[in-house]
Amino acid sequence: MGIGIAALVLAAVFGWRFYSQRQTLKASVALEDAMKVFNARIRAAGEPEEPGEVTYVTEKNKFEDAAKKFAAVADQYSLTQPGAVARYYAGLSYERLSQYGEAEKWLRQVASSSRSEVAALGRFQLAGVLSKQGKNEEAAKLYEELVANPTLFVPKPVAMLALADLYAKSNPPEATKLYNQVK
Repeated sequence: MGIGIAALVLAAVFGWRFYSQRQTLKASVALEDAMKVFNARIRAAGEPEEPGEVTYVTEKNKFEDAAKKFAAVADQYSLTQPGAVARYYAGLSYERLSQYGEAEKWLRQVASSSRSEVAALGRFQLAGVLSKQGKNEEAAKLYEELVANPTLFVPKPVAMLALADLYAKSNPPEATKLYNQVK
């Protein structure tokens, strides 16, 4: 009976691992497809499209398509690393469209992620979106958290410079102090 239970546990562990790896692989492929749209070239209105190249005539259409693709990846593969990255890029796409409320929604999800590096990127971008909406106190709080807890993707000097830029208009002495610390 003990051997049967051990075999069942091993089968469950290996089954979950296999499933998880397949989902991550599928999510990576879908994320790559969405990234092609996000990074697509903007061509002139009369310029012919190259075969096999993803191009757009307007940035608005490009980022609308990118946001949809990233949202689909994030929804379908929410438990994977590529799903978390897709959520981040969905927020960036909405920010580029100046749809700050929607960008804030997606970036808040990223910022609360258990994946620390992606969460830090989410907090950094979220602070930028909040400052564009005039929510400077909340943005400053996020930047201060990033200064206190730097990561590989958002190092301390980057967070300090962003905080100093935020303070440049409202609190110039504090901004100067931060600029000098980075210097």
